[in-house]
Amino acid sequence: MLAVASVARAEGRYELWLRDGTRVTGRRLEGLFDPTRRPRLDGRELIRPQVYLLAIHDTSLRSRLSGPYVELINGDVLPGVVYAGVPAGSKSTLGSQIIMKVPGPSTERRWRPGQREESGVAIQWPLVKRLVLWSKSSRGLEPGVMCLRDGRRFTPQAIRLSQTGITALTDDGVLRVAFSELGEVHLPRRGTAKAVLADGVWWRGDAANPVVRLCTTNGARITFAFSMARVQGGRALWVRPRWSRRAIHLDMQSIVWMTFRSGDEVPLSLMPAETLKTKALLHHWPWRRNRNVHGTDLRCGSMAAELGVGTHSYSQVAFDLPAKAKTFTTWVGLDVAAGRGGCVHCSVYRDAVRGRPLWQGRFMRGSSSPVRVGPLNVAGAKRLVLVTDFAHEGRPAGADPLDVRDFVDWLMPLVTVDRASLPRLADDIAHWMPDKIEGHTDTPLVPGTKWHLHDPNRPQPKRVEPKYDGKLVPAPDGATILFDGKDMTKWKSKIWKLADGYMQATRGYQESVEQFGDIQLHVEWYIPTGMGGTGQGQLGSGVYMMGRYEIQIINCYNNWTYADGATGALFGQHPPMVNACRPPGEWQSFDIYFKAPIFKGRKLEQAAYMTVYLNNVLIHDNVKLLGATEWRKLPRYTPHGPKGPILLQALGSPERFRNIWVRPLEKKLGPK
Repeated sequence: MLAVASVARAEGRYELWLRDGTRVTGRRLEGLFDPTRRPRLDGRELIRPQVYLLAIHDTSLRSRLSGPYVELINGDVLPGVVYAGVPAGSKSTLGSQIIMKVPGPSTERRWRPGQREESGVAIQWPLVKRLVLWSKSSRGLEPGVMCLRDGRRFTPQAIRLSQTGITALTDDGVLRVAFSELGEVHLPRRGTAKAVLADGVWWRGDAANPVVRLCTTNGARITFAFSMARVQGGRALWVRPRWSRRAIHLDMQSIVWMTFRSGDEVPLSLMPAETLKTKALLHHWPWRRNRNVHGTDLRCGSMAAELGVGTHSYSQVAFDLPAKAKTFTTWVGLDVAAGRGGCVHCSVYRDAVRGRPLWQGRFMRGSSSPVRVGPLNVAGAKRLVLVTDFAHEGRPAGADPLDVRDFVDWLMPLVTVDRASLPRLADDIAHWMPDKIEGHTDTPLVPGTKWHLHDPNRPQPKRVEPKYDGKLVPAPDGATILFDGKDMTKWKSKIWKLADGYMQATRGYQESVEQFGDIQLHVEWYIPTGMGGTGQGQLGSGVYMMGRYEIQIINCYNNWTYADGATGALFGQHPPMVNACRPPGEWQSFDIYFKAPIFKGRKLEQAAYMTVYLNNVLIHDNVKLLGATEWRKLPRYTPHGPKGPILLQALGSPERFRNIWVRPLEKKLGPK
């Protein structure tokens, strides 16, 4: 197995940059979002690439945005046609939305109405910055302005979403305009910093779940958590950005750029900014976001980026900093368009251009490699000012005079923030709930409740913080070790794999050789990132006591299903009291206290009882089981002996299990 840095650096289709700026190239990249495969570059394995990658670029493709699109306040862009609105309080309980038809997976560089489409992407209206609904529209951002296709232009006092278009309050009264009549709608200014920070809401400090931003051939720019992506068939990629109610289908072969950052890092180039000062000696090029001053990719020496700022001397550009900003890092140098020419001074200031700069680079030229800047301490600052200055006086021999070829790139400018300032998932959960949870209402009622088996309307368990840190929990004295990461002889299935200290589920059940009755069971389990499907379609697993009574395992961190099939549910019977899930890609734990049922002949004398902890959080407290686990059928008891095996379930998904031990039940369970 090889780390990225050890891969041969022959030129190829793909460029990869590590967080230290190292560039690696290769001809074939595969398996990046596939939980069943190890990512590889030219056949060589990449070990946890999401941890140390900064960017990936497919040099064979180009990105071009044309036609209608929606721009989000976090800087994302989705090409497509808006054809309906869902105002708050109408059909949805989850806030106002717009519904789009978007291009289907394609490597086409342009999209026109009539191409193959994936319809029905629901976008949250409060997160929209701009609607461009007509291919002939092309304006700079003007917050609060609405333009019609017939050329009329308005600055409404208020803009509201309707089912068929926009309702605007103008000086002449109420104006109702259908989507088919609109050219562009620029929404009033909204909280950019908050939206960019919220893209990291799934991040919990785990390097294996970075925030990913991708750019496609048709100009889409989509930001999502690594754990919110999955690949099918090696080519179809499904991603779920924060602003969409549904996953968006993309073609892996249409991705031009991917950038990776931690959840506590904010790209400065996405923050609100203003030009403080410019000056030209011969010609001045205006600065650009995420492009060089010529409107193409930012590229300086051996480094390139999709995120950054292109500037030209002389300019002062001030960017707002997010709340509780801590440090700033970037790479800076002259764009390759300068060749070996150009000569500039670059500097970074806190708040305003006065006093001593935080950093200064003098006499930077096109022949120079990009310079790593930072980390600079920006705690307490409100803004950061990037200055590109003439270096005419005293310039080295042979350097360009005046402002000739002074094309500067600030690549991957990232601001780290205090983790305490990040939005909490519990506060943001409404943005992620789907409009509809799959389930069944044609099933019997669960005894003692008003809910059907697997009822999608049954209330979801409240989300709480897990208390388990993912580390191995030592077995106490007197415990029987069933699996220590090395020895599978206490389990029957020979199909399951032993790898790196865990058992890898393949198919079928894994059954313990020994049988048990009243016990405490500890088991640690792991769901890979990028699992396919939604709801129960993510192909969960489960732990069965006595081979009959299931505690459900499925991803319920960023996936929703019916409550009695959620993580930790006593399947088809009792939902967990709370949702204490950790993200996919992290180890989780069950502590199960089980009192077996008692039969007298063929008659049930006492039901089974369970107390269960998920990630050290109580989710069932001395709960009476209604019978053995069934799907779409009422649970029922059938007589069996006082002991039975422990089963670990596999439904074709690659769950992992480790550190499994049991000990005699000491906790008092049973009728109160």
